[in-house]
Amino acid sequence: MKKTLLFLSVLLASCSHKQAEKKDAPLETEPLYTVLTAETTGIHFLNELKENTYMNGLFYEYYYNGSGVAVADFNNDDLADIYFVSSLSENKLYLNKGNMQFEDVSKAANATGGYGFGTGVTVIDINNDGLMDIYYSKSGKISDPNKRRNELLINQGVNAQGIPVFKNEAQSYGLDFPDFTTQATFFDYDKDGDLDLFVINHGIELYDENLMEELIDQKSEFRGERLYRNDNGHFVNVSDEAGIINNVLGFGLGVAIGDLNNDGWADVYVGNDFSEKDHLYINNKNGTFREISLDAFGHVSNFSMGNDIADINNDGLLDIMTVDMMAEDNYTQKTSMSGMNPAKFYKHVGLGLHHQYMYNAIQLNSGIQQESGNPQFSDIAQIAGVTSTDWSWAPLFFDMNNDGKKDLFVSNGIKRDFRNNDFVNYRKQKQAEVIAKKEIQTESYIADLLSKMPTREKENYFFLNNGEDLRYIKQNFKQPLSNSNGAAYADFDNDGDLDIVVNNSSSISFIYQNNSNTNKNNYVAIKLRGTSENVNALGARVILYSKSGKQYLENYFTRGFQSAMAHTLHFGIGQDKKVDSVQVIWPNNTYEVFKNIAINKTVTLAYNKESVKKYVYQDPKKGIFQDITKASKINFKHTENDFNDFLEETLLPHRMSQLGPALAVADVNNDGLDDFFIGGAKGQSSQLFLQNSKGEFSSTTQAFAKDSAHEDVGAIFFDSDNDGDLDLYVISGGTEKAPDDLYYLDRLYENDGSGKFKKSTAALPKITNSGLRVVAADYDQDGDLDLFVGGRVLPGHYGRMTKSYILENQSANGVLKFTDVTESVIPEMANHTMVTSAVWHDFNDDNYPDLLVANEWGPIELFINKEGYFKNETKAYGLDKNIGWWSSLTLDDIDNDGDMDIIAGNLGLNYKYKASFEAPFYMYINDFDDNQKEDIVLGYQQDSTVYPVRGRQCSSDQMPFIKEKFKTYNEFGSASINEIYGDKLNQGISYEATDFASSILYNQGDTFTFSPLPNRVQLSSVNRIFVDDYNQDKKKDILLLGNLYGSEVETPRNDASYGFLLVGANNQEFEYLPNQESNLWAKGDVKDAALINLANGKAILIAKNNGELSLIKVN
Repeated sequence: MKKTLLFLSVLLASCSHKQAEKKDAPLETEPLYTVLTAETTGIHFLNELKENTYMNGLFYEYYYNGSGVAVADFNNDDLADIYFVSSLSENKLYLNKGNMQFEDVSKAANATGGYGFGTGVTVIDINNDGLMDIYYSKSGKISDPNKRRNELLINQGVNAQGIPVFKNEAQSYGLDFPDFTTQATFFDYDKDGDLDLFVINHGIELYDENLMEELIDQKSEFRGERLYRNDNGHFVNVSDEAGIINNVLGFGLGVAIGDLNNDGWADVYVGNDFSEKDHLYINNKNGTFREISLDAFGHVSNFSMGNDIADINNDGLLDIMTVDMMAEDNYTQKTSMSGMNPAKFYKHVGLGLHHQYMYNAIQLNSGIQQESGNPQFSDIAQIAGVTSTDWSWAPLFFDMNNDGKKDLFVSNGIKRDFRNNDFVNYRKQKQAEVIAKKEIQTESYIADLLSKMPTREKENYFFLNNGEDLRYIKQNFKQPLSNSNGAAYADFDNDGDLDIVVNNSSSISFIYQNNSNTNKNNYVAIKLRGTSENVNALGARVILYSKSGKQYLENYFTRGFQSAMAHTLHFGIGQDKKVDSVQVIWPNNTYEVFKNIAINKTVTLAYNKESVKKYVYQDPKKGIFQDITKASKINFKHTENDFNDFLEETLLPHRMSQLGPALAVADVNNDGLDDFFIGGAKGQSSQLFLQNSKGEFSSTTQAFAKDSAHEDVGAIFFDSDNDGDLDLYVISGGTEKAPDDLYYLDRLYENDGSGKFKKSTAALPKITNSGLRVVAADYDQDGDLDLFVGGRVLPGHYGRMTKSYILENQSANGVLKFTDVTESVIPEMANHTMVTSAVWHDFNDDNYPDLLVANEWGPIELFINKEGYFKNETKAYGLDKNIGWWSSLTLDDIDNDGDMDIIAGNLGLNYKYKASFEAPFYMYINDFDDNQKEDIVLGYQQDSTVYPVRGRQCSSDQMPFIKEKFKTYNEFGSASINEIYGDKLNQGISYEATDFASSILYNQGDTFTFSPLPNRVQLSSVNRIFVDDYNQDKKKDILLLGNLYGSEVETPRNDASYGFLLVGANNQEFEYLPNQESNLWAKGDVKDAALINLANGKAILIAKNNGELSLIKVN
């Protein structure tokens, strides 16, 4: 057993241009990559994870994690060499001989490493002598800490045979840590010119989940995260004073460095396995960091493995990817993903450990929030198509085909799947037998368990970046199944495209040779030469300008999982024939612009203190929007009551009890200033805020305090009695009580003319369904305002029909009276699906307002008003096919052709649930287990077969017959939805959603055509839409607000929206304006919003469920 932690770094030498060695252009049919055999490359490295009674994944779960690989030019011959770390045997150094031929020189180089369990490796020229050194890490279930010490292999130069020779000098640098180390990365965090070190460690034993409250603050001797400052060549632990987290929960598996808030200082991202959340450390520029993951991310991966930081959309903001263990195929999902424990999930949330989901995440950087200086991220992995890449280890962003876009590689596979549910059950059974017998034959017991633990070899994933639509396209080509852990990229054959090397567990490691046609797409490869204290210029940012736009790369070596790459910074430039310029922002915050950069070559750019200039980082611009909540003296937080929707409806797709607060705006006291009503949750009084001449607000509860037992989810101000003032209708919603309970009773409050309200108890019929939206119009043209009240849900019976209402205003002689006329004027609404939004408008120009309704699990419906009676003309107007989770409606003549178009909010395209006409998303409701209770079954389509969304555990919690019918997870995972539920699927209520895209529906006169909004604004649910000229360019803009936080715990919540602003462009098109430019930060579970006129301008009120009400001024 051997091990040594390896420090690897490369000096990018030579100012001369080196002509790339071009190979013959591949045929168009040639795959993007070809796996090279060991006979071709000479690489025979095998990280064999031998198992015996005491060395296996049963005793040490990270035994199967494998090891890393590092790439650097160790002998300065301009060829990228490879260093493999072995978990149990000798590390191997392969020198690149050219033409994809490599030679094992490990022993002659003294680079095999010492005793220990090898994990990660990075590279660094630690003594700045122009020779790349190796730092590699160790861990393992080894009790003697001296046998776990990391190693720093200092490059002594080449011997007579041209082989670099190494010497372990970790102790002299203070880097021989005996921790359970996963990986390390070098960077200059304090801007003193030299390179410091960040180290991530992990635990050997799992902790007791019942002791989380204690363990979260308990420091650990050998696990957790560490920051070491370089003090004149000796590294000193400054973790505590710098604000770095070290606790028993720390299971760090990934670390990446980058300037995430564009202030010129290096920030740190750490991915943690198990319960500890991922950490994002923002550099405070004073030797300390602040950890901001709760502020920066809506959610994170649960079992975070490796990670990478890159600017994936070339907007100048660095993005982050983390990988997890979710499989792509239904069978592996159902057999290896255990049901999430809701109690455990929310316990973690309560402890500040974030909302964690077992999916990959691409955290797209939306910009830097001006007040906090913190970057704000949105997980786009669902819309990108990269959430589920199986048991993943190393994500790497780089340009595979030289088109100027960063593509994605993900290594995956594990020798044994100890999370396989049938194996877990078998292990529990054997453990119970041992306990019952009170004896154990250890050798046979372990051998039996190992024989039952399944293997999980997989193909690695390759995705090409599709560009503006944020999607990644999976590439399929011939490759072997493997357990690929560490991975690194480099141009091994100097032909102008990037190849990949993987470190495989229990099989020969190999190289993927890139077959891109370099005569078609051009490139520039850049080596940096920095200062004498940082010769490789780690931390430099390079910006390349060409005809196609700008590209950004930052120079850090540690990437992915336990691996490092230190060869060149590679830019593909597509068909561009030249580079306009390259700007290098050096680590000391100076910069230089380089011109006349040759293409299709490797170019060295060197720091020159005589020619550099100070780089000034610009503060964000003022923007279109400004949060003035505090200045306006608004102080309201909606406090949602604690209610578990899933207790009775286990398979409910999302909560229906968290749809408030209500929000309505009007001048209620006739002083010429807008006021507003904000609804409270159950047990919280709603409030009325009155505006004064300074644009400040004061609140009162008035008559609303007596009705605080209700959950106020919808409201409207309207003149119910034609007396010139505005009265208030309030909808009671939620699902806490049984259907028709008085808890859901809607209320009407009459305004006395001065803004004082009194509840009118006799004005309304008894409306006790759970609603959400109410809209007013004189539908019968009798001179007063009538109401449509949408039924949102039948409480406790999601998906069942419920009633919506037309309330005819029959007030007379000062007596308020509304009558339910639904059955006579629009009988279809008496038993209707779940209404989410509605709007009145005369679409057919007959002077009668028609009713447009949005539905969850339904189309957008149009009811044409025939002189006071309504006919459903949805199909006639071309609206019937697009079945979605429609959530909001706004009307505007968006194309300026004289009629009203529809802007419709929907679930979005960034959710786990996907729907299309070719592959709908299904819901079935029936009493599947004959217990007199309805059950919900969600279905999705994969490879032409429909499968249940939910797994065996949670499905059987709702319907126990499933465990009896399917004795194993293997049986359940192999079954289609029809094989599981049979004929009852067609005997109850069923739905097929076909469209989850928020869209513009263009009015063509007698029909509507659907036009999905750009993908950049499809990242979350849209609950409110406003059309206005926000940037004052005399073109209409569209503002979309939303999110959906109520998802069940196995589905990542829809939290990616900070509000989206689409600005009008030419030809009536719309372009997304980045949040940083607009200064729009409407984060949270936005359920409602309203325009409001202030004493000094206009603004938008934004109401969030279980969050603070905010007021955003339009500048």
